Amino acid sequence: MVFLLVRLLSVLFIQTWFVADEYWQATEIAHHMAFGYGYQTWEWQHGIRSAVYPAIFGFMYKVLHFVKLDYPLLLVELPRVIHAVAFSIGDYHTWKLSKELYSRDSASWTIICLISSWFLEYCAPRTLTSSAETVLTSVALCYYPWKKKQESYNAGYLWLVGAACVIRPTAAILFVPLCLEHIWKSRCKQKLGLRYFIIICLSHKEFRFLLPILPLCLCIASDYIAYELSSQSKKAEKNVVWRAMIILIFLILPNGLALVYLGLVHQRGPLDAISVLRKEIASHKNPSVLFLMPCHSTPYYSHLHRDVPLRFLTCEPNLKYEVNYTDEADVFEKNPLDWLYQEYGITEHKLLNRRDESLSKHRSLGDIKPLPTHILLFDVLLEKIDKFLEEHKFHLCHRIYNSLVVDGRRSKYILIFCR
Repeated sequence: MVFLLVRLLSVLFIQTWFVADEYWQATEIAHHMAFGYGYQTWEWQHGIRSAVYPAIFGFMYKVLHFVKLDYPLLLVELPRVIHAVAFSIGDYHTWKLSKELYSRDSASWTIICLISSWFLEYCAPRTLTSSAETVLTSVALCYYPWKKKQESYNAGYLWLVGAACVIRPTAAILFVPLCLEHIWKSRCKQKLGLRYFIIICLSHKEFRFLLPILPLCLCIASDYIAYELSSQSKKAEKNVVWRAMIILIFLILPNGLALVYLGLVHQRGPLDAISVLRKEIASHKNPSVLFLMPCHSTPYYSHLHRDVPLRFLTCEPNLKYEVNYTDEADVFEKNPLDWLYQEYGITEHKLLNRRDESLSKHRSLGDIKPLPTHILLFDVLLEKIDKFLEEHKFHLCHRIYNSLVVDGRRSKYILIFCR
């Protein structure tokens, strides 16, 4: 119950942007499955991603649509609630495993470490495949026969491993040595081997990405480890209560500060901007939106939930093996103003009359795209394209805080221009 409460609180506390895959590889694909529109990135266009994970949310979206409850708020928040609940299940099995392998006292410290970790709370509500893999891995490890390898031929945990591998093939990295050890030590190798064979045949067939990547998630928990190591040399009669209080301070205070800053302050602009944009276009008859940002900087149709023309600067890899290939986002950054003139022209008056000599280096009239009604950009870009915005009568309608840190193409504020 403690785990469930803490993880559900994360849905309220985490209101910031982390990585693009949280939306573009999950809820955006699910939205496309359920409603027929939603952007499919190049991985989905070339079929190198498993559809199982986003299909879970796609089914949920379809149910909401069927009962006429497909409101944007539910489409955005319900997947986060589901993830938080699933994360609490993983926490429970991690605690259970700690109690089984060590002791009840160790399990108590496991609870403290789990609920005080800023990174776990930061990721709990996020619709990331790595978060789903974490949950499945935690449960699978709990059911692995750690102390009964010799007499056990139960391979039920392998179903969970298979499910994790369907979502992310890298899950196999952790379990390959554990499975080999189980087979090696088991006295029932034939029965166990047969069960392994059946389960593996019914699980994921390919393991495309075998890159062992470990996120920097322990962070401040190292304070606890360092304190424990230093305390070993102290006398046995050291007051245990005071030690426990000091350790809790080491764990909870810095982790709490990190969670508040990263969950409520740092990079909250993309989510706030889409929320504002959704209200902005609701009153517009024929809206269209251009995102002049690093690609995948905000959620997309899954958060707007309206089938309107949207365009962002793409950044696909060189899939056609073109010589000197540069993706659209990098082409734009080299000369933003020229890119805008190439795509949308100088002004309608000059385009129609063809009187400006500078048009000769731009596209023909038939190639010019219709102007969007709304443009989103980080404020660091404004001075580079303000001439274009002025010529086409765009005005600043919203200025949204993003972050205290200026990170290259991403800066302190997100601006929404309207016309």
